[in-house]
Amino acid sequence: MKKVVILGSGAMGTAFSIPAFDAGNNVSIVGTQYDDAVIEKLLNDRIHPALGIEIKGGIEFYKSNQVNQLLSNDVDVIVVGVNSRGIDWVVEKLNGVIGDDTLILMLTKGLRIENDSIVLFSHYMTDAVHTINGNKSKVAAIAGPCLAGGLALRKDHNIVVAHENEKVCESLEYIFSTKYYHLEKNTDVIGVEACSALKNVFALGVASVNGKASDSSSEISEEMKKNQTAVIFSQALKEMSIIVQWLGGNKETVYGLSGLGDLYTTSLGGRNGKLGLLLGSGVSYKDAIENELKGITVEGADATLLLGPIIKNAIDSNNLERSKLPLFESIINAICNDAPLELTWKDYV
Repeated sequence: MKKVVILGSGAMGTAFSIPAFDAGNNVSIVGTQYDDAVIEKLLNDRIHPALGIEIKGGIEFYKSNQVNQLLSNDVDVIVVGVNSRGIDWVVEKLNGVIGDDTLILMLTKGLRIENDSIVLFSHYMTDAVHTINGNKSKVAAIAGPCLAGGLALRKDHNIVVAHENEKVCESLEYIFSTKYYHLEKNTDVIGVEACSALKNVFALGVASVNGKASDSSSEISEEMKKNQTAVIFSQALKEMSIIVQWLGGNKETVYGLSGLGDLYTTSLGGRNGKLGLLLGSGVSYKDAIENELKGITVEGADATLLLGPIIKNAIDSNNLERSKLPLFESIINAICNDAPLELTWKDYV
């Protein structure tokens, strides 16, 4: 039995606690300063407000002001389940506190910009979080198609766990695998984490086809959706592989669970799917976030706003070939410049 502490009581962090507990571990969830109401509800009736289900078993819940008492050097795995904007809070709480053997597992997906360069969350955490003895922390990442609601109901999920050291991957596979939660090892951390961020961006383009096809007759619309979605999906994978290789990852990773698999799931719906549909139907990004998506975090938009200027600069300086990234440029233009989302079909060949 391992001692596992999950930071963040959102839907995914809480859902992950279920296979973590079923695998025979001692599991605690501690909320951020923004999660106190959620933790209070979980303490009262154990029903998570977003998941809508009772969290049974011996999983324990703690408010943010109790985080220090949990993060002692006898914790085996710290699971980071906050949203991307909470990473600095995590660094503040972990730095100089955890033991040398403690593993950090990132559920949080995304990239950062440091000194005009793209940095993986796991690499940022490795550099920013030191152990109680001053050593660098060991940080791995989880990625792949996973819906929190399905995971909470113990539906089968195949997921990627990534770390440069395969033995770390094997340790995490041993700690968290269950009869329904299946972990695939991958040492291409750059590829896995880059795919996790990029699929949110490209999901906007894939989902936009539903909006663009909606003005046709119903019979034509359904056939057009299938055909055009396939084209955009294929183009998205091509462009993801180019960017992943540019960042230093492996092209093959794009065509696995963390790339193709996660892009497929993300494109089907959710917040990225909703924004993509709106963009495809002619609604501008600004209008979408001020009306239908007001107050809602859309990961694809956030990632585009973060990565867009860096990728655009790489294209303009010929470090990336413009003709190879027409879909990404269209998405950047739609999000960063509030322009109509244009799908240039002649360029997708």
